[in-house]
Amino acid sequence: MSAKNGKKPFLLAEVSASDEVTLRGYRKEVWSMEVTAGHGFLFLKMPMLFVGGTIEIGNRDIRTVEKDMRIELAAGVKRIIISKRQYEPLFQ
Repeated sequence: MSAKNGKKPFLLAEVSASDEVTLRGYRKEVWSMEVTAGHGFLFLKMPMLFVGGTIEIGNRDIRTVEKDMRIELAAGVKRIIISKRQYEPLFQ
């Protein structure tokens, strides 16, 4: 697959439920598919320090930190707080 109009080609398997996609076509035929807002992944650099603690993403998504966790995030700026009893977050 080659890039056209400066857009990067992608595989359908790379599209996530958190992506925004625009489909163009006619009747039952898809002519083009464009990801207009993508996603990424959050990895912890030193997860072993926080295993068993909590990670809060935004105001609604709170999870327990696990070893080698990978969290899929929609594009955009998010507030992320990671805490564990010995390592409470510092706010300035």
